Amino acid sequence: MKHWMIYAMVYLGALLMIYNIYGFVRFARYIRGIKTWGRSNRVLYVPIVLLVCFLLGYLMVGFFGKPDLVIAGILLGGSVFVFVMYKMLGSIVQKVIEAEHLEAELMAAEESNRAKSSFLASISHEMRTPMNVILGMNALAMKNPDLPGETREQMQKIGQSARHLSGLIDNILTMQEAESVGLTMREESFSLMEAVEQLSANASTACQQKGLRYETSFAKCAARNYIGDAAELKRAITCILDNAVKYTDAPGTVRFCVKCQKDKNRDTHVLFIVSDTGVGIDEAFLPRIFEPLTQEDGSSTNRFGGSGMGLTVAKSIITHMGGSIEAESKKGAGSTFTITVPISPVPNEVCADCEGCGPDQGEDCATCRICKLGQALAEEGPGAVWEAA
Repeated sequence: MKHWMIYAMVYLGALLMIYNIYGFVRFARYIRGIKTWGRSNRVLYVPIVLLVCFLLGYLMVGFFGKPDLVIAGILLGGSVFVFVMYKMLGSIVQKVIEAEHLEAELMAAEESNRAKSSFLASISHEMRTPMNVILGMNALAMKNPDLPGETREQMQKIGQSARHLSGLIDNILTMQEAESVGLTMREESFSLMEAVEQLSANASTACQQKGLRYETSFAKCAARNYIGDAAELKRAITCILDNAVKYTDAPGTVRFCVKCQKDKNRDTHVLFIVSDTGVGIDEAFLPRIFEPLTQEDGSSTNRFGGSGMGLTVAKSIITHMGGSIEAESKKGAGSTFTITVPISPVPNEVCADCEGCGPDQGEDCATCRICKLGQALAEEGPGAVWEAA
């Protein structure tokens, strides 16, 4: 009985080895069909040759040898070991091939996306020139004092639509530039007071047209000159203010505040805080609000309009400035966006109670005028309120 069991183990090991050889042959043919492996697939024939040699050894032992239980166990165990390794190798290679396919599909998708972005940017550039002509001609026509009232109203609507479309074109170009080469920020002196006054004037007008209350509060630092890209900064804040107005129904409120963070009595960051009492955003959707072309639901798109690019553009601009945007919102209770920008004040413009001005300069001291303007703003504080009629 023991004698037959030993030979059964030897021949079972030989049969399993034949299966292993068959499996490796199929595996080698499969690899050869993958062009990316090239000539390196020849190494797969080495284990096949070795397994054939092992199989011959099995047969020699079975036909001409006198194996004991230990030898038979080693032979059968060897076949089982090769079988397990073959299965593991097949699984690993399959995962590698799947990863290569996924990488190829990802590269193809990225290439397709780049082609679409390039096409969209080219079309947008081509649209910008005639759009500027439309805006220019519209502005010239509106200056005509003899323009009939009905025609003037129609021209106003044309101008509004053209400016809206021009803004969409600018947003598309900004997104494309940010994705391809990154935005280029200028470093030049600008008046933060002038910038926030322009932003407030536009937001106040929009609120008045919609019947909203507009409140603003500027810290003393708003009267200072800073180093940075004023145009891009205003553009990013405009995107946030436009959204606040757009998603707030009358008689709601939109607030715009400017604050400063200091380190050792020196301004290091300027905070622009935009809050509203609008429809709000679901907390589950907040992590996705800065994704391109993303809006919370279709009904908001139909009711409020919009392309889903404003927050993405604002996020891209502020990020390239080295700043950040944080959003807090609750459905039905409004939203608050805090923009933090690390812009530096112009050197030698800081004063304390007009120190540093010459005794003969008096009211002609530019630094002193900046301080006095800041003091006036600080005294106004939250009381600087515009209320829509």
